[in-house]
Amino acid sequence: MKVRDYLSANLELWSVEVSDSLIDAELINVGLNGDSEYEPELEVKTNTLFYNLIPKLLLSPKRVSEGQFTIEYDKDAMLAYYRMIAGQLGLPNNLERNKIRDRSNLW
Repeated sequence: MKVRDYLSANLELWSVEVSDSLIDAELINVGLNGDSEYEPELEVKTNTLFYNLIPKLLLSPKRVSEGQFTIEYDKDAMLAYYRMIAGQLGLPNNLERNKIRDRSNLW
């Protein structure tokens, strides 16, 4: 299995189509060749690619409809996967929102 095939198979899990040019750009950013064979040693680089790519995918609409035809993306699954790989890579979860808590009772 080629690296590009591995990436496409993972993106299909979320019903997401990504242009070849975007995949090529992300492959270059992480130092991968899409035509090389996928090996377990490449897991860190492919996870880094998804870490960089998922925030861009989340900018697209969750549902697109035209007439009776509808395409819906599973953004919750993408977010869960993003959190998981951010933890595995030791990188910050850039999609997490800060929470403001009322701590005035502690004063």
